[in-house]
Amino acid sequence: MIIGKNGEQPFKINDSAVGVSRQHAEVEMDGNDGQWTLRDLNSTNGTYLRDEQTGDFHRVTSVSITPMSFIRLGSTNSKGCTFYARQLQAPGNFREELQYIYQKEKEYEAKKAQVEKSAKMLRIIQTAAPLVILAISFLVTRESSMTVMVIRMASASIPSIILQLLFDPKKKLKQINATADNFRYCPNPACNHKLSSSDIKEMNCPYCRAL
Repeated sequence: MIIGKNGEQPFKINDSAVGVSRQHAEVEMDGNDGQWTLRDLNSTNGTYLRDEQTGDFHRVTSVSITPMSFIRLGSTNSKGCTFYARQLQAPGNFREELQYIYQKEKEYEAKKAQVEKSAKMLRIIQTAAPLVILAISFLVTRESSMTVMVIRMASASIPSIILQLLFDPKKKLKQINATADNFRYCPNPACNHKLSSSDIKEMNCPYCRAL
């Protein structure tokens, strides 16, 4: 199946889809073994496939895909055309794609919950560690000179600094949200609006009413 503005795909690619060639790419579906292959047809702005782990798009020339692979035609910096490969077989039926997006949302919610749990444990350790170190230092020596006190305070703060460098909850949550955002788009090629968490839970797009 040739895909493009003059392609054979069962959905229209609007002229406003910047960077999409008339015959941009093709998908070959082998009915014998169920193998799908995506090939770029020397398009000007490239064919991209989303990494299902990171959500990042990678330019491809020829690659094996599945019906749930998410494809972008045109530059990642332009308003190209994005769609799930499944739409080539089941146009206009978005239930499986919305279910997939919902499962991804649950996956990232679980990751955020784990980070928040780890952050809580980190705060406990950061509070307790200095007290433990100070207590040990007093057991080792009773000396209370200014130099010893400075060393004690500096030593007590080291664990918190190391833990903060090794694990920054805010940074981790930001990374998870950024990755999750790559999956929060309506599966309708004619829409592709970003969905909210409530939209995803309801498995419905408020813009095009995709169900």
